[in-house]
Amino acid sequence: TRHPHSPTEQQLAQIWQRVLNLDSIALDDNFFALGGDSILAIQAIAQANAIGLHLTPKQIFQAQTLAELAALANTIEAIAAPQGKVTGAVPLTPIQHWFFEQNLADAHHWNQSLLLEVRQAIDLKILARSIAHLIAHHDALRLRFHVSEAGWQQVHADSQICL
Repeated sequence: TRHPHSPTEQQLAQIWQRVLNLDSIALDDNFFALGGDSILAIQAIAQANAIGLHLTPKQIFQAQTLAELAALANTIEAIAAPQGKVTGAVPLTPIQHWFFEQNLADAHHWNQSLLLEVRQAIDLKILARSIAHLIAHHDALRLRFHVSEAGWQQVHADSQICL
């Protein structure tokens, strides 16, 4: 059994250990044979990127062993693409088109909601700021659907929230 030696191999091994909840990883271990799946692969890639090892999800599917993946790490340049706040209308996705074509009497019944119960007092101003930052950062959370003469459309709304 070959063990990780280079810094890149050791860093990737530590990430795999955390993501896969294993005590040790050998160079020839296959991520998917160890119990990895597509969701865990994305988590591993995100952790690798966070420490400067630039990898893509496609690479972990092509280079499934620790040794193969470590050899690819840092061979691609990270592209920094700053993005401002997205505004305006955007096209519906195919599944959104399908949903609105159903002409459901109560389409709003398909809304997703969440109720959290807390055991301690919460400062509502801090909660509101936290939610506002979350909504401002994740553009999809600001999408609102409207029907017009042209049909259904989705528009990025303001990030104003009311608690």
